[in-house]
Amino acid sequence: MKNELITQLEMLRRHLKKNYENELLVHDNGTTKHVDCINHCLLHAFGECVEQHFSRCAACDKLFEVFATLSHLLGHSYNTLLSEYQEKLTCYLAHQTRKKYLSAQFNAALDELDDHGAVIIVDYKMRILPTTARETKSEFFGKRGWTLHTTLVFQKKDNEKMDVQAYDHWSCDTKQDAWFTASCFEAVFNTINPRPHWIKIISDNGGHYHNSELMAIISHWYDWYGVEVRGWIFLEPGEAKTTVDSHHATIAHAIKRYVRIGCELTSGQDIERAIEELSGTSVAQIEPNRNKNNNMILEKSCNANNKKTKTIPGISKWFAAGYVRAKSLPNIGKWTEFSPADINTFCGEINRPNPEYTTPTKPKTPWVDADFPLKPSWSLKENQKMGNKGGGKRISKKVVQYLQAYFYAELVREKELSVEDIPEIKTIKGWIGRYSASSKKEMSEKALEQNAIEENNFVARQEEIDTESTTHSRAKKRQKRS
Repeated sequence: MKNELITQLEMLRRHLKKNYENELLVHDNGTTKHVDCINHCLLHAFGECVEQHFSRCAACDKLFEVFATLSHLLGHSYNTLLSEYQEKLTCYLAHQTRKKYLSAQFNAALDELDDHGAVIIVDYKMRILPTTARETKSEFFGKRGWTLHTTLVFQKKDNEKMDVQAYDHWSCDTKQDAWFTASCFEAVFNTINPRPHWIKIISDNGGHYHNSELMAIISHWYDWYGVEVRGWIFLEPGEAKTTVDSHHATIAHAIKRYVRIGCELTSGQDIERAIEELSGTSVAQIEPNRNKNNNMILEKSCNANNKKTKTIPGISKWFAAGYVRAKSLPNIGKWTEFSPADINTFCGEINRPNPEYTTPTKPKTPWVDADFPLKPSWSLKENQKMGNKGGGKRISKKVVQYLQAYFYAELVREKELSVEDIPEIKTIKGWIGRYSASSKKEMSEKALEQNAIEENNFVARQEEIDTESTTHSRAKKRQKRS
């Protein structure tokens, strides 16, 4: 029973981690529809399905069957503990469900792109620490390092070509909060050319993005930058940001290479030198203006109202935000709207960031390489000039003879081969014939020798059998006489 339960739990673990996501249906436009199997119906999981379900998934139901079996075997004393474990697995199942649905929203957002819009992915890289080629372990601890914020901008040209640009901002300010994020967007909007008319933003649901202050700030972006925010999608932790994660991995590799060749990473300028060769990447320093004495409006507003930025009720449960309204998931649920008066109630007066930032570097190569040397369908066999068996024209025997003559003549001219050393065709055929005959003779002799050995072994074995049978018969006769 123990081994059987372990096997069932292992199969359940494999199903929840890998197979379950493949059973869920999400269309290319980021929407879903009713599915007859209740375990795989996303509309039912999100509370939007009004149709009946007539089937269930046996693999998914193992989650409940295993705990029912354990409860029966262990008794009532373990019910509380088992219920807690089952609830944790249910939360993990819900996480996998939302992750599958939200990961499809990136491609859906790219499909909506036109010449006037942009899809923006933002993320913070792990803090970059000073590094030297001869660093000891004791020197590693206690470092402050630099913050690196990445903004990936996806735009289309002529509704066909995808243009991707990465804006990396490093800073000595290590406080990753809403004000730092808003300052990075300020720098990007003032740098990007052409500036999009509308944007959709995708990020994780960390506190530096998923907060009331930033949602209140973006409500002013249309007035500040002329950019319409059509949505902000917050992804589940550790999921879907494959492009920006790959970019951060490339940055980490570039920094390691920079240190290995003997350079030291002791200043922010070293970061720029380490990653300046990355395709489609602009690097700049940014320092958010946190000195409120330079902005008396914000200070007076806070002192007059004697209030700090409050939390918008329910914001931690929302994964899609609009201008300014929010819902549980994209295309799921009803919008919860907030008027400018509501926003002022929560956050007070909102001021435009005024960070100090350097001129970003210009990428030497584009992110998307348009001059790819291999043409479409290059890997198809019918498009290959070599390796196509039976294809192409064969060289005639006469041309082969001419080529051989030219080859030998060139060797003679270069004094690498004399005319007397070139054998005639009849001589070469004689060599081949003699070698073939000697080879056949040798193989025949080996075969005859092997047959003789096998025949001798067979005769010896038969003699042994005859001797044994004669001895056995004589022994029987003796027994009868006695």
